[in-house]
Amino acid sequence: MKKCGLFPVVCIMLLSAVVSVAADGKKNAGSDNADTVSLNSAASGATVKCESGKIRLVLQGGPGTFRLYAVNKDGTAVPVLVDYDGFTSTYFMLRAGKAEYKLNESNGVGSGAVKTDTGGKLLYAIPKTADVAIEFTFMKTNPDRDDDMLRVKITVTNREPRTDTFAVKGVFDTVLGETTGTHFSTARTKSVNSETQYRTMKNERWIISQGSGYGVQLLLDGGDITPPSVVTLGNKDIISLPLWEPVATTTRSFDNVMSYNNSAVAVNWEKTAVKPAESSSVVFYIAVSADGENPEGGAYLASLAGAGGLSAAEPDGRPAPAAVNQSDTAVKQPAPQPVSDAKPKTGVPFDVITEEKLDPEYIRALISRINALEDDDKSVNRDELLRLNAELDAILAKLRQR
Repeated sequence: MKKCGLFPVVCIMLLSAVVSVAADGKKNAGSDNADTVSLNSAASGATVKCESGKIRLVLQGGPGTFRLYAVNKDGTAVPVLVDYDGFTSTYFMLRAGKAEYKLNESNGVGSGAVKTDTGGKLLYAIPKTADVAIEFTFMKTNPDRDDDMLRVKITVTNREPRTDTFAVKGVFDTVLGETTGTHFSTARTKSVNSETQYRTMKNERWIISQGSGYGVQLLLDGGDITPPSVVTLGNKDIISLPLWEPVATTTRSFDNVMSYNNSAVAVNWEKTAVKPAESSSVVFYIAVSADGENPEGGAYLASLAGAGGLSAAEPDGRPAPAAVNQSDTAVKQPAPQPVSDAKPKTGVPFDVITEEKLDPEYIRALISRINALEDDDKSVNRDELLRLNAELDAILAKLRQR
């Protein structure tokens, strides 16, 4: 059974929100009419709640965030991504030329939420730059199942007077695997417990975070999925650094001085040149599971491969998967364990952080130095390594305060 609703007041969705934002990506009370963007059919303060089958999706128009839950057989919804701080640690970013915009922050980015017949949309407006629509569509991994998957389509429309390049990035703050012996798994690798970076997902196909009887799966190759340019599994604080492409060191754990077992996934897609008033899109899927089952996105991809490509669409426009058996590539469910509510741990302080040290190039050089020290087992200077990690943690803490 599918049900979608708006709260706190249903009629708020009948209004057209006019959000004034400055073109340079920062608030500007003196912006003129040219800087005013209308988010049609969406109220900037509205919250859209949709539930279908095993999925509960909550879109918050104000901060521009989404909350994702797996619903068990008793009707209890459990978050499959980190839920503290209003899910703001999971977000999308847009790169327009050389400018980067985090789409769940109000600093110059107008946002709204709207329901659709098959799910919901988050809408963002960056004046004189771009409009972004993220459409979430409920789907089934198998015709015999309840809805247990979302098709996510991110569309960027160029609002500049000239052709420009645009790229999209998604950061997903995972939690389910952090209390198990397996942070992540893929179609080819049963257990990933250290930083890893993939330049192609043709073999790995997907990323699964699973634990406590629940799971979430990012499908990143196959069918109409847009191939990512790079996928990074790493410490959440490292992935959240202001570097468009995260830095990863193979075999480095998901710990740092400030946090323990704190992993996340970053997905970068290739930049695309877009003409004025035209659009480009990327597509991927998110499958969920509950009650000790595995996410079945692999079965959906197998059905597409068996059909020789994309399946036909249902009358409501949703792709219809062919009937298939359970995927043989599913990873065995780890033993259920309680999900930890622990926050990042505080480490060695580093008091003097200047503006120069917040520069992305400085941060990249700092990480490269740390990586070089960690790779040199024979002559590693433990004191220097501790000091540099403390400096990096202090930089992260200061960036989070902005």
